[in-house]
Amino acid sequence: MTWVLADDPSAVPEGRRLVRGSMAGWRLDGQTDVVELLAAELITNALRHAWGKPLLTLSLIDGTLRCEVNDLSPEMPHIRPAGTSEEDEGRGLRLLERMSDRWGSVLTYTGKVVWFEVAASSPAMPYVETP
Repeated sequence: MTWVLADDPSAVPEGRRLVRGSMAGWRLDGQTDVVELLAAELITNALRHAWGKPLLTLSLIDGTLRCEVNDLSPEMPHIRPAGTSEEDEGRGLRLLERMSDRWGSVLTYTGKVVWFEVAASSPAMPYVETP
């Protein structure tokens, strides 16, 4: 599924809503918080460091959930060293590195795509004790 988001701050809560809806539809509720947080970071970065309307894409293929955000800037993301300032940039990419199974970025003819993947797991079956 792919959505065109607004090129203003309203894109972040809208992206979160779209992620929550998709995750519920796929019955992956236990992973919603992580995917929603990481998607919001990618959307925020696209709004802050690029221009135009970001594209949000979610896919579920062979047990892997993939989230992509396209933007119009060819500048590739990079993790900056941790600093002491509250305004330090780069924290979102450190979250991607720690909370996703894989992440990366690729140039496109119109800008770039930044993506992450997590293993999709269905809700655990309830434990039933047998006599």
